Amino acid sequence: MIDDKKADGFGGLAKAIKTAYTAEPAIQKIPTVSKIAVGNQVKFLGGNVFLSASTSTVVAVKKEGMCEVTQIHNGVHKYRCRSTDNSGIDGWVDECNLAKL
Repeated sequence: MIDDKKADGFGGLAKAIKTAYTAEPAIQKIPTVSKIAVGNQVKFLGGNVFLSASTSTVVAVKKEGMCEVTQIHNGVHKYRCRSTDNSGIDGWVDECNLAKL
């Protein structure tokens, strides 16, 4: 009978490494937005602010702040937000960077 701990010559180390590298990676949970409407107060979690709903032109990278949703568009960047706490957020943002209050 072969001892599993000695079979690879490393006391099972090779098996442990193989298990670690073939395990499913952890999935990071991304905040989801549900039913945000124009006029809602939201928390901007930080990130890029874009020139328009369909452009890749970043006009600013902002830290978190409180905002009001002023427009919604079915573009790449769905929500146009304007800060309500003087954090300077004013533009189109990605859905994953918002949390509904």
